[in-house]
Parts: sequence; C-alpha cells; structure tokens
Amino acid sequence: MRILIGASAAFLALLILLIVLLCRGCSQSNKELRELQGCWYYNEYTEYEFDGEGKGRMFYAEGKAFEYTYTVKDNIVYLDFELEYVTDCQYTYTVEGDKLTLIGGKGTAEIGKEYVLTKLHEHNEK
Repeated sequence: MRILIGASAAFLALLILLIVLLCRGCSQSNKELRELQGCWYYNEYTEYEFDGEGKGRMFYAEGKAFEYTYTVKDNIVYLDFELEYVTDCQYTYTVEGDKLTLIGGKGTAEIGKEYVLTKLHEHNEK
C-alpha cells in the first residue's frame, strides 16, 4: 500500500511539473506573437497587421490584402500566406517601442534588406 501511495505521489508531482513546463512554453510563444500585435506601416503601399494570435494580413497597393498565418521563433517571424502564388517568407525582427525592424530572409525580395515600420495607433494617420 505504501508503495502504491508513493508511486501515485511521484506520478502526480511529475504530471504537475510537465503541465507547468508546457504552460511556460505556450506563454513564451504567445508573448512573442503578442509582441508583433498591431498594424505596422512601412510606406504608402505596404502595411503588415498581426493579430497577436498567429494570423495577419499584408496590405499592399490600393487596399489589396494578402492573409497569412505567422509563427515566431528566436526573433524570426515566419509568414505563411494563404494564397499559393504569394511566396512564404521569413524576417529577422526587433521591436523597439513603436518601431519594428524587419531584415529580409528566405523568400523575401532582398535577403538582408532592412525595413523599418512604424506602429499605427487608432488616433494616428499615415
């Protein structure tokens, strides 16, 4: 009986530890997704919108929008566009206040090119 109680307690402790570690991993991922949340203005033709939960849209020329899902790992954002003819891509990024700096990576027009975007707020205009 003592062995059964001890094994049950050990199993319960291991289960709790596993749940805590999984939650920490999820919260880190969510934190990175939320860091990009908002609408980021590049120029009169291009804006990126991130919902903070892994979905977004790139607005391009005359209100056209391309929807994508995104993931983040090690300061790289991976964009997976819904339309097959739009090339999926990745950017190394940094966020400093209202500035988002993207460095072109795989799938971008120019690998290594730096793009500085400004976060739009409801009261701001382009």
